[in-house]
Amino acid sequence: MIYPAKYNGINFSYDFTRKSNRLNFDLQRQKNILPNQDLVYLFFLADFNISNILTVHDLTLNQTYNEAPAIVTPIGSQYLVIYMIHAAHLNANSDIYFSVSSTDDDGVVNTIYSELYTIRSTDYLDENSIHKITAYNNDNRHGYLTNQAFGFFKIDGYWTDIFINNKVEYAYSYGRKMILSSENQILKRLTFLDLTMYNQNLLKWLCNCENLFIDGVQYNLISDFTELEKDDNNEICSLRADFVEVNQSFFAQPSMQVPTDVFHSQFFMPNGAPFVPYVSLLNNVSMSIDDNLELIYTTPDNYNGLQANSTDGNLTITAPNGYEGMNINIEGGNLIAMI
Repeated sequence: MIYPAKYNGINFSYDFTRKSNRLNFDLQRQKNILPNQDLVYLFFLADFNISNILTVHDLTLNQTYNEAPAIVTPIGSQYLVIYMIHAAHLNANSDIYFSVSSTDDDGVVNTIYSELYTIRSTDYLDENSIHKITAYNNDNRHGYLTNQAFGFFKIDGYWTDIFINNKVEYAYSYGRKMILSSENQILKRLTFLDLTMYNQNLLKWLCNCENLFIDGVQYNLISDFTELEKDDNNEICSLRADFVEVNQSFFAQPSMQVPTDVFHSQFFMPNGAPFVPYVSLLNNVSMSIDDNLELIYTTPDNYNGLQANSTDGNLTITAPNGYEGMNINIEGGNLIAMI
């Protein structure tokens, strides 16, 4: 028989087959994403070292590809088998699954299977904030994680920096304080979105290794994980935690885009400030048609004093604070705003 590691970046465990009294689903709950690049490493423990083969099953192209083990290490009477899946066998936009087969001394073939995955290009991963996490331990005393294990996760907040400070102060009388030591750092508060149970466990495993990297940059996990948007069976859940870079730097990732116009979040501005474009208006209101085919315009509570009526297909909005006589007309399918 052959057994998958619990920290493999690809789920070979039995949980996606719903062999559980708590989960009553017949189909895989969520299809995860892998990149069209080399995947390293996948770990298995085999009872026998005969014909251990990993197969990539491409359902979209109706093709299969075989991968031989990259490393085989005896572990007592068993064998640690490590695979590396090459990018040539991972075609973008294909739906694939993986199988690993091992043959025993009697010629019996045992095969295990993975979940279904979709392969995406690196551009797709960048556009959808899907990041690679790799981790490993310094030696094998705490599990066979001396080679980098990996996972791909959709992350919210990766490009948002938060300032934190850790300092030691000496307190004098009358509230006076002297700073004895002070360390400044930029924190990343990351939310890992819509994780299956397997990926929840994988993420926690990777983040609690001795060496943790997100997109190749080394981080330390400095908080516990907070569960967000958790479903009834804990099968799909988002996790949030705080991270800081291991190597501090005063320099950061630069912006590669030209700045554009920035508008205040309030609809009406105090002290004669410019008026926010009507796009903001339309994003915060609802419209309906009454029995007389007149347009009824409803605004949120924070737009106190805003009034609207419809006459002959024209929408007239009267606003407080001197913004009188603003008209929005719908003519020929085009929206025209006038102040």
